[in-house]
Amino acid sequence: MIGLKRGVLRFSDYDDNWPEIFELEKERLIEALKDDIVGIEHFGSTSVAGLLAKPIIDIAIIFEENEKLENIISKLVMKGYTYKGLHDSKVHWYFVLYEQDVTLFHVHVWQIPSEHYNKHIIFRDKLRSYINLRDEYATLKLKLAESLGWDRARYTDSKSEFVEKVINY
Repeated sequence: MIGLKRGVLRFSDYDDNWPEIFELEKERLIEALKDDIVGIEHFGSTSVAGLLAKPIIDIAIIFEENEKLENIISKLVMKGYTYKGLHDSKVHWYFVLYEQDVTLFHVHVWQIPSEHYNKHIIFRDKLRSYINLRDEYATLKLKLAESLGWDRARYTDSKSEFVEKVINY
C-alpha cells in the first residue's frame, strides 16, 4: 500500500507492489504527457528493493523544450496533481497527488540537462547496486527520524551529507 498523511513521517518496510503501482501511474501519466516529455522514472526509496521508505511513490518526469512546461503543468493538474511550483532550482517543478489528506505520489518535473536530476538517478542506482549502502541508508533514516522527533522537514534536510557520500561512492 501507499500513502502517508500530510506532514507525517513514517516508514514502511519495502513493498513488492511499489514498482507495479509506479508502472500503473506511469501509464496514466504517459497517456496525458507523451507529446511533451522524454522520460518518466521511478526514484526515491520506494524504487530500491529492500529499502525502508516513506510509502509515497516518487516519480521523475523529464522534458527538454521550454515551451512544453505549461502543457505539462496543466495536464498534471487535470490528472489531479496539486502544483507546488519550483522546487529547488530553476529547472525543477514539484507536484503532489493527494487522496483526501493522504499523499500518494510526489512528481518531480525536471528540464534536462539537469545535474540535480542526474544526482537523484545516480543515488537511486547506487542504492540498488550496493546493498551495504542501502542498509546504511535505512539505519540512518531511522536514527535521524528518531533523533529529530519524527519532524519530516528536518529529517529531509539532514540526509544531504549521506546522499553526497553515496553519489561519490
